[in-house]
Amino acid sequence: MLVGVEIQRYGLQDELQALAEALRIPVAATLLGKSVLDEKHAQYIGVYGGVYSDKEVNEFVENSDCIMIIGTIMSDVNTGMFSANLDPKMCINVSEDDFVICGRKYDRTNLQDFIHILLKQAPKITERHIPECLQQKKKTLLSLEGTAPITIAGAISLLNQKLDPNTIVVAEIGDSLFSAGIGLKTIGQGKFIGSAYYASMGFSIPATLGVQVASPSSRVVSICGDGSFQMSGMELSTIVRQKLSPIIVIFDNNGYGMQRALKPG
Repeated sequence: MLVGVEIQRYGLQDELQALAEALRIPVAATLLGKSVLDEKHAQYIGVYGGVYSDKEVNEFVENSDCIMIIGTIMSDVNTGMFSANLDPKMCINVSEDDFVICGRKYDRTNLQDFIHILLKQAPKITERHIPECLQQKKKTLLSLEGTAPITIAGAISLLNQKLDPNTIVVAEIGDSLFSAGIGLKTIGQGKFIGSAYYASMGFSIPATLGVQVASPSSRVVSICGDGSFQMSGMELSTIVRQKLSPIIVIFDNNGYGMQRALKPG
């Protein structure tokens, strides 16, 4: 299964987990749908999104003989700028707006009914083994020693060691979203929020404010780039005035990292 944000929007996380467990089927998520299934769950294999996802996840998903795409918005960011290589003839695509099997569209269906009926019917399928490289394992802890510079990958690895079930991560678009989206493993449902649809710069600090107000008992961690921070960093004054205490991590790479990756002009 490849699952997306509509699972969370319609409150279907528990049903999705029950379905994955009943069918014993591996589950990947899109960036926008990250953490709709607990990323520590045994059936979870990682984030899939074309060129930006891990090679092992790409190969596992794209070599499937049938892919149920559930509640997923197939946008540019979610599909790695449309680099996702999913054969329509091998896909069952179910969302609030579409129900497509092997390229053929059906009307008068909806996402909630599909999940509920499939869970009730519990069809028998051939269980697919999840290779060791995709199984959730405890990673080697990273320590900061010597004078080597801190890298984004290193910072994400360190942050991974501090996540707990009470932590909600908010990621800015750009390096922050892709590094955290692929590298972090949140604990629990709905623990990762990123601007993976409109990809609006300046999203993370106001979003952090909103998340902390909505969930005051949670430890909210915001990951933001220095360029995006300049667009809405003034919301820190509101955070201070409301006596909130999220953790804000700013990646300073002296510029707009995503723009550097694009061809000049």
